[in-house]
Amino acid sequence: MISAGELISDRENEKKEPILIPFIDGGQYGYKDGKDLVVITPRFTSARTFSEGLAAIRVGGDEFGIGGRWGYIDRTGNIVISPRFFSAKRFSEGLAAVRGEKKWGYINTGGKIVIPFQFDGAGPFSEELAAVKTISYAPDATFEKWGYIDRTGAYVIPAFFQQARSFSRGQAEVVLNGRTGFIGRNGTFTAFTSINENQGRSSKIPRHSRGRKDRPNF
Repeated sequence: MISAGELISDRENEKKEPILIPFIDGGQYGYKDGKDLVVITPRFTSARTFSEGLAAIRVGGDEFGIGGRWGYIDRTGNIVISPRFFSAKRFSEGLAAVRGEKKWGYINTGGKIVIPFQFDGAGPFSEELAAVKTISYAPDATFEKWGYIDRTGAYVIPAFFQQARSFSRGQAEVVLNGRTGFIGRNGTFTAFTSINENQGRSSKIPRHSRGRKDRPNF
């Protein structure tokens, strides 16, 4: 399944700063530099790669990802955002997706919640937009829909898509009604007509007005 692009690497930042790579020793995670030297002693139960000077780490819990809480460290290994989240992703464009007990929201690099917990899934910001997921339930079915929000948490492109990736160069790969294609920032969907063809039938997706924070109705 296409995710919301959570594994997108921040290569520009990595070029500006020495690479720090997570490694595991004795069931605990630490970080090594590009010369394989230990920079941050293993003491975390999970660890993600650095982005924008911070890395998400898990304190407590077991090796299977159960229990514990996620926070963030700086490049010296100091905890700068206290471990209080049930899950956490990498920073992108100054914001990171974090999960409360049930829902996802976003924090800034100071650890402040800037977009409240309200989504069932959340991807990184790219080109000022982030893909987010909402789930609705019927007696015999579950419906997952992805849409795109801006940095205020307002929907820019409503949740119509079964799958969605992050924006890159003004467009994002999505699946709409079983058809894979691209969506532009203006809400135009262009479906693939074959695996090697990126042009197809276009259709305009209705948009919520900017600034509104209400979630789309299905």
